[in-house]
Amino acid sequence: TPSESPSSSSVPEMEFTTLARALLVCLNGRLLDKSPVVRARAAYSVVQVIDSPLYHEKTNDSGFHATLETLLPQILNRLGDRIRLDEKATVRKAAIVALSKASLYCQHRELGESSMENHIELLGRLCGDASLTSRKAAAQALTDWLLLQHEQSNNLNEGNENKYSF
Repeated sequence: TPSESPSSSSVPEMEFTTLARALLVCLNGRLLDKSPVVRARAAYSVVQVIDSPLYHEKTNDSGFHATLETLLPQILNRLGDRIRLDEKATVRKAAIVALSKASLYCQHRELGESSMENHIELLGRLCGDASLTSRKAAAQALTDWLLLQHEQSNNLNEGNENKYSF
């Protein structure tokens, strides 16, 4: 009997996880590309990858999340390097946006030590960057993080108020 071609729903999760890992590793590598356009595009691609499962949650794919979360420390380190060391403002701005989104993802998924805490000083220094776009992106990232902390604090307080209400 001729074998049927597998549908996308029957592709084993292991194959997808391996493919997702390979793609994320390649994307992370492009953050070191010699071309600033490619470095900036890679940083914005990190944002797209993170935004998809974080805000749209079309799928609750634990394999994808696990793959992303395994590689996030490497990606965060590389983004931090781009922010600190890249001579091009467009790359620094893209890396700031990506670092912010990745940190929000970590907070949303409750992943260990907050990458926000690790990068607050760096973003604070970038608020004095020579580039207006980098300063603006750093200030926006700090604002987003502050709003998230405020929201979480309110949620925690509401939970405590409900706990003791009759």
